[in-house]
This record gives sequence, C-alpha cells and structure tokens, in this order.
Amino acid sequence: MGSKVTKFKKDDRVTSHMFTKWLDGKPKSDEQSHALGATVDGGLSEYMVLNANAPVFSPETLTDNQSSTLPVAAFVNWFS
Repeated sequence: MGSKVTKFKKDDRVTSHMFTKWLDGKPKSDEQSHALGATVDGGLSEYMVLNANAPVFSPETLTDNQSSTLPVAAFVNWFS
C-alpha cells in the first residue's frame, strides 16, 4: 500500500469494483473506459495496483472468495 493511502490500513479486507473511477451518483459517459476486465487489465487478478479510490471494503458477511466475485458479477450484469 502506498504511503499516501489513508482510507485503508494493512490487513483490511478489500476488493475492486468494476468501474475504478465511479464512486457514486449517476455514471459519467466515460465510465466504460475505466472498467476492470474490459479496457483496464486485471479484473481477475490476485494482486492489483489501483488508485486509492478504486478498492472498496469487502462485506463482512462474505468470505474472501465470495467478495472476489463481486466485480465479475457487476461486469456480467452490465453487459447482459
């Protein structure tokens, strides 16, 4: 983790989300150009280098394996 990252700390459980720059609100027209597994490599990576705003906390009710499927589910649903 980079020295300027303040949102997370060592050992936090995090996962990526499909659109690395869409944090809230209505999606902008260029969101697809920031999509993991589409135009951005690494949608199924075990380790990633992401902007500090791109990861999200994994839900406490899900295992690591279950949390890791969330970005993929979004990707499939978005393009279905």
